[in-house]
Amino acid sequence: MNTLMNKGHPAILNHKTIKHIVLWALFLTLLTASFAALSQSVSGGVTYSQIQTAASTSGDVSRVMFERLLGPFGKDPFTTFSGAGSFLAGLFFVFNAILFAIGTAFVGYHMVSAVANSAHEGEVLGKRMNSLWVPIRFSTGIFGMLPVFGGFSLSQAIMMMCALLGIGTANLISTQAITQNAQYQGVIAPPGIAPGVQSSAVDSSIAHQIAMMNLCVLSYNKYANLMGSDSSSSPDAAFIAIKNDGLYTAGAPMDCGSIVFTDTSSTVDYRSNTGVLQSIGLGGFRNNAVDYESIKEMAKSTSKIRMTTLGNLQNEIAPIMTEWFSGAAEETFPPYPGEKLSAALKKVSEDEMSAVKQAMTAAGAANSSVKGNIESSMMNGGWMTMGAWYSTFAEVNSALQTAATSSRLDVAPPDFSKTKLPDTVSKPLLSFAIKKQAEPQTCGALMIKYSANAIGNCSIGQSFSTFLIEKVVSNTGGEGMINPVIASKNIGDWMLTAVAGVIVGKGALMVAEKFSKMPLNPLGLINAVKNYATAGDSGGGFLSVLAGGTSKIAPYILLAMVSIGIVYAVYIPFVPYLTWFSGLVSYIASVIEGLVAAQVWSFSHLHTDGEGMGQKTEKGYVYILNMLLRPGLMVIGFFMASGIVTLLGTFFFQQFATALANVQGDTVTGPLIFIGIVGVVMIALVSLIQTAFNLIYEVPDRVIAWFGHGMEARLAKEMDSKVEGDSKSLARWTSQSTGNVIGNASKPE
Repeated sequence: MNTLMNKGHPAILNHKTIKHIVLWALFLTLLTASFAALSQSVSGGVTYSQIQTAASTSGDVSRVMFERLLGPFGKDPFTTFSGAGSFLAGLFFVFNAILFAIGTAFVGYHMVSAVANSAHEGEVLGKRMNSLWVPIRFSTGIFGMLPVFGGFSLSQAIMMMCALLGIGTANLISTQAITQNAQYQGVIAPPGIAPGVQSSAVDSSIAHQIAMMNLCVLSYNKYANLMGSDSSSSPDAAFIAIKNDGLYTAGAPMDCGSIVFTDTSSTVDYRSNTGVLQSIGLGGFRNNAVDYESIKEMAKSTSKIRMTTLGNLQNEIAPIMTEWFSGAAEETFPPYPGEKLSAALKKVSEDEMSAVKQAMTAAGAANSSVKGNIESSMMNGGWMTMGAWYSTFAEVNSALQTAATSSRLDVAPPDFSKTKLPDTVSKPLLSFAIKKQAEPQTCGALMIKYSANAIGNCSIGQSFSTFLIEKVVSNTGGEGMINPVIASKNIGDWMLTAVAGVIVGKGALMVAEKFSKMPLNPLGLINAVKNYATAGDSGGGFLSVLAGGTSKIAPYILLAMVSIGIVYAVYIPFVPYLTWFSGLVSYIASVIEGLVAAQVWSFSHLHTDGEGMGQKTEKGYVYILNMLLRPGLMVIGFFMASGIVTLLGTFFFQQFATALANVQGDTVTGPLIFIGIVGVVMIALVSLIQTAFNLIYEVPDRVIAWFGHGMEARLAKEMDSKVEGDSKSLARWTSQSTGNVIGNASKPE
């Protein structure tokens, strides 16, 4: 080797070469290890053939659209055709042929330039052209522009195939969502963020209560043994009895508390509660696609498992507290056994989760939370139909939320007033003492008792406003949760129903005018009541004046109610579907753009500057990722929005009373302010729902932008804005028309 180096030949394995070999070896080792780990950790992974199968579903709407639009090319882009297979294929053939001719001329120019540079500079292709990459680019560009697939080029076939694989990816994700939804898995795991909702799920507070009960029993038995040693009779020992309906103190006249298990899974209504509607017997929001009976049966089986979990937790905690109590002296006590209690809780919770999962799997094998024919319809339409099924997914989630809270644990703390214990025995109990919560402050006005607001002020108007809103929107997302989409529909329905009731009532009074001489007729009685209410001295009685003043302002209030009510009842419930549809329009447009631009992308390979495939080709490669990823990311964005909108909607209404109290202070909050409050809530809900469901196209845009080029769904945003503006214009026009009707009805004949 030294001889070779002395003759001017470089060493075959110099330091730099060895370094590169080591780095490549390390890279290949890590890559091999990653694939090995992936194959061991991922079971049932998705294969390329599964994506192709999902992309070729016969009923998929997107596949049907592309096939109808592009002919056989939209079904199988790499099939060779003798001629144009569709109307658009003929147009593409002309466009592609023209660009191919220009490209070949462009290549000819560069070849002549390359020969001249080679002869002048004595280097192949000259110094400016890369002798490695220019031939690769030219070959890629020329072959990519050949219109040999029924009028379409190779680059367009690649784009179309990527689009089809993207459809397959979206179909797999959609199928997974539908399957999980049918197998009793909601978008939001119960109990969500529903505070104050009693459920049968064991938690740290239940573990603490069981520890307290055991400590109480141990303390009593120690005291009883002391008393028994001084007498001839031995008192009965106390213990914790595990029964079918909870944990109780047994064996001695000592109340150490109880944990009562109440199962209402057979009687609870699993429909979304619409508050006031349900309270007057009109039921709740119902979606016949949801199999409520199947969810009820699943709730029954899981309730039994949760009762078993309560007994198991008692068996785990009892020895922990026995050990803790044995270490307690008169003045010194062991530290709170928090870690041991947490470990016991974790163990039984994991066992419960496993048992519930098995029960849900068994129930899902025989039944479904979605009716079978509906589930098939959801599957057959493919990923493009997901937006139309929003209410079904939301209602299943609501019913599952209610099912999870259909059984509850009612805790009764120990009552030490029945048996007095000495300090040496009661001190361990005092270290576990539970502080009582302060009673809520109450107010009174006009002989009506009501709660003070969040900052302690008394306002009957605020109390009425929050009470009415809570009654209308409560539990629309399941027990303790609020789905703002369903809640908005409820608010709008009630406002429009109230306006319709006023119009009908006014009409009835106008008809009653025609039968004033028939007091026994029901219409005559209505007229008589009207005359009595408005009569007075010279027609100027108090009720008459009040009615006159009210009649002047009522049309404006009703006008506002119609305008706001239409947005609530009609526009907001349609936002998920309309936003999804806007995203689909933008997606279809992006596919068409990709097909047209694919020929230009191939042409961009014919440049000679730079390394690799050239900077001008980079966007085309990123666009391939757009074709592959956008449909699946749209589906993920849709379900992310479905969960986020319920969680944030619940949080919004949880904090609304506090925000209202801070804004209004102790003001009365009359009817006009109430209309304003309803309007503010409407603005907030429109913003929340619209912004959340914008994730349908924001998620693909932002994720794909991480590859280096943003693919903004501009058409979707423009369409969303236009739909929102037109909907508000429609609401204003309807309210104006209703106002004219009310005004004309108020005019005397």
